[in-house]
Amino acid sequence: MAERQRRRGVLTAAIGAALAWSASAEAAPAPRLDELFAAAGLRPATAAAAAPDFTLPRLSGGEAKLSELGGRWIVLTFWAAWCGPCRAELPSLEEVHLARRDAGIEVVGVALDRDPAAARGLAEELGLTFPSFHDGEGRVAALYGAGSIPTSYLIDPGGEVVAHARGARDWRRLLPVLDAALEARPPRPRAGARFGPEETLALPAVTRPPAAEVELTDGSPRPRRPFELLIRLRWAGDFEEYLPHPPWVHLPEGVEQRGVTAETSSRDGRHLVTYRVTLEALEEGRFALDPIELRYTPAGAAEPVAARIAGPTVETVGRGWGRAATLAGGALAVGLLGLLAVRRRRPGREAESPERRFEELRRIYSEARAARLAGDAEGTLTRVAALEERMGKIGGEERAELEGRLEAVRFGGRVPSTVVMDQLLRRAERRLEALRPDPRAARRRALKLRRAAGDLGGGSK
Repeated sequence: MAERQRRRGVLTAAIGAALAWSASAEAAPAPRLDELFAAAGLRPATAAAAAPDFTLPRLSGGEAKLSELGGRWIVLTFWAAWCGPCRAELPSLEEVHLARRDAGIEVVGVALDRDPAAARGLAEELGLTFPSFHDGEGRVAALYGAGSIPTSYLIDPGGEVVAHARGARDWRRLLPVLDAALEARPPRPRAGARFGPEETLALPAVTRPPAAEVELTDGSPRPRRPFELLIRLRWAGDFEEYLPHPPWVHLPEGVEQRGVTAETSSRDGRHLVTYRVTLEALEEGRFALDPIELRYTPAGAAEPVAARIAGPTVETVGRGWGRAATLAGGALAVGLLGLLAVRRRRPGREAESPERRFEELRRIYSEARAARLAGDAEGTLTRVAALEERMGKIGGEERAELEGRLEAVRFGGRVPSTVVMDQLLRRAERRLEALRPDPRAARRRALKLRRAAGDLGGGSK
């Protein structure tokens, strides 16, 4: 959160400087484009690199070459209909397209869906009008090193890649930066653009994404019996290179997800996160659990990126008693829960006193302290989050920060520093102490209840 706010401040300052420069010829020298790109969260190219030219079918029909759009600034983005972060980003790219296409900026998409109908469906759903190619085999994505999406490349009017970005972002906020780029390098005739051959683009800042393996614990489970899908996410190098997020599994009708857990390990510079996705088929049949979307936030990126892997097909067998027993058990559970709910709603039941509530909150805090002393980061954060939620004192940003730290530990194996853990515990303790009941108020309340009971007794005579 603090890092995001710092970047926003740097970006605001850089954009302000760019606008001031364009408004007055006597202003201070404009910041360099690479500085503007970096402040906006883009990664400037360390050296000039010609954008690989390519020919692909367009979603709207026919074929076209990227170089046919040369002479203008191009925002080239790789996306897919199955990619959640892409869905969040595409509308802002459409707004950039509508706002700056006449000024010299062309937004170009490359859809990586195997079936072009899926990409066309999303484009129609979102009302996208910028040109998009279809790269079902991922050939062009491999040329650009777009192993995870959304990944975008900024190509100048000369046909050179000057910056790239991994992860979803709101491109509308980058309009001042794009305007400064237009001012610094205006559009030129198409013949002056220098695109490269269809060879892999050399951008050192584009790192290889994690790889994943998928395994079913039971390839032929019974209906209404839970089974597990194991997804092993591996990567090499710095442990901080990626923050993994729980994967998304496409669930066909008839299959439901019951939960997900994660385990993290690291050995010999290689890192592994194993996700156990608990699923349940509601009936017999063959079900394709495809695709599986892997999500992770690269180091230095503000938003997650996604990569797609093929999922397995599961076939459920058996019928009759298993389903009936499960339904009967579910009915029994509902019945018991209903009875408990009725008992909880009995009229006349005394509301929880402030003293009892404080003791319950104090118990959760003590468990958090014990987990902290035992080195259990996930247990500590889970109890702190529960305590803050029950106290009702935590704000929206604090809640998001705490949930992010808990997810980072649970699914990414990232344990906050000792200073951060102690700060979270101290903050919760201060808020808890502010709720400590006044013993004199408890005595006054007890006396008031005794007097009320006496009045009722006298009135019944």
